[in-house]
Amino acid sequence: MRAMQGRRILDGTTRYIGLQLVTTFILVSIGLTLIVWLTQTVRLLDLIVNRGLPFDTALYFLGLLLPKLIGVMIPITLFISVVFVYFRLASDSELVVLVAAGLSPLQLARAGMLVALVVLVVGYWLAISLQPAAARVFTDLAFRMRNDYSQALLQEGVFSELIPGLTFYARERDGAGVLHGVLIYDRRIPKSTRIYTAASGLIAGSDEGPRVVLERGTVQQSGAGDVSILYFDRTIVELSDLTTDRTAPLRSEEMTLAELLQPGPEIADQESRDRLRVQAHRRLTEPLQIFAYTMVGLACMLLGPRGRRQQRINAVVAVLAVGLLVAASYAGLSIALVHPWLVSLLYLIPLLTAAAAFLLLSQRFRRHRPRLAR
Repeated sequence: MRAMQGRRILDGTTRYIGLQLVTTFILVSIGLTLIVWLTQTVRLLDLIVNRGLPFDTALYFLGLLLPKLIGVMIPITLFISVVFVYFRLASDSELVVLVAAGLSPLQLARAGMLVALVVLVVGYWLAISLQPAAARVFTDLAFRMRNDYSQALLQEGVFSELIPGLTFYARERDGAGVLHGVLIYDRRIPKSTRIYTAASGLIAGSDEGPRVVLERGTVQQSGAGDVSILYFDRTIVELSDLTTDRTAPLRSEEMTLAELLQPGPEIADQESRDRLRVQAHRRLTEPLQIFAYTMVGLACMLLGPRGRRQQRINAVVAVLAVGLLVAASYAGLSIALVHPWLVSLLYLIPLLTAAAAFLLLSQRFRRHRPRLAR
């Protein structure tokens, strides 16, 4: 009967604490992610409001940033949720009651560990599947936007470098999209410079790519010491470099896990292949920070003194410990990038941290626990 009663107390406590952790985690994650995400939307507000970029396109474009933001935020937000919930439980003397009921620190930490395991699965899904796919679509869409919405991306009265070697200026643009007072500085051809001036112009698409149609202007061409000026009623400036086809190589964040572990033949030098493999191991170890941060927070909040004033100290210690863990993780990544054979550091740092916190919570060092807790 005592065992059954203890089991019911443990299950009820786990559900009670777990529900608070899940609720706090969701709210904190949504809040912090939206704050960071909205800072990225400010750059496109002018394009949406004043320059005709479709709202749904801009929203989809910014939505592709969310998987990366969420993957970065969830270890921190779960740690904040753990510290907050257990701090509140201690402040309301609920932890004192639960300890008096016979629950050990490891049993009190059970809810936090279960939530961390669920979030860990989500973190691996984001890191392995969703983040590289969203990054690749984001880059491809950025290439297409440079073509499809190049006219919308132009700012009136501002010199804009549409592509390397070609600078574009337009004094104003009317409601029909016609540009007035156009100046184009073209230095894409080596040892040759062309300066176009036109009363009006329009950016239009074609099978070969976008082009600028200029009317009533001049073109000044200089090269090899000669300068010539031609007048035209209408001329075309090709912008074929603004292509929608993806020609640049994939970045590491856009590559799948298999592509990182087994780079293609286009990456020939061994150093680059080793760095890509290190990035693959980094992607596999980043979600482990979720469990490591949670275990550090649980150990600091449950093993220290339980008074209200002492709980503030425990929270500060937890933040400092996680800060040291973050610094150690970045140091391990830097070492692994220079010495790829030390890539195991990326696994050892979070796993050993989580194991040490688990052993402390399980009171395996019962004889020395008061000293370790201090």
